[in-house]
Amino acid sequence: MHTFFVTILTDGKKNLLQKDQYASLLVACLLHYRDQGKFALHAFVIMPDHAHIVLSPLDAHTVERSVQFIKGAFSYRMRKELGYQGAVWRQSFHDRRLRDEQALSAAIAYTHQNPVRRGLVSNEASYQFSSAHPSWL
Repeated sequence: MHTFFVTILTDGKKNLLQKDQYASLLVACLLHYRDQGKFALHAFVIMPDHAHIVLSPLDAHTVERSVQFIKGAFSYRMRKELGYQGAVWRQSFHDRRLRDEQALSAAIAYTHQNPVRRGLVSNEASYQFSSAHPSWL
C-alpha cells in the first residue's frame, strides 16, 4: 500500500471553500469514499482555496483515481445540491509519495498545521475542517 500527500486547488485559487457549507460538503465526500473503502484517509485539511489530503489508495485504485473520486463527487454535489455554477477545481493536482513513517508523520503535521500557519486559528485542534479537530476522531 502506497501513501500520498495530495494537494488540490480550487479553480483560479478562488476562496470557494471558505464557506462552511462547501467545506463541510468536501469533508463529507472524503468520508464517504473512505467509508466505501476506496482509500485509507490519514489526515486532511480544507483551506479556503485548497485542500491537503494524506491518503492510501485501496483495492488496486491509484492516487489519480482517488483524487478523481473526491473532486468529481464534490463538483457534482456542489452543482446538484447547492446550485453552484462555474468551475470548481484546477484540473491538475499535486501529489508526493510518502516512503516511510517519518515522511507520513511530517505530512500529517504539515496538514494539521496549515490553518495555524495561515493565521486562521491559534491551534490545529480548533480548525473545524481538519482531521485534527476532535469531531473527526
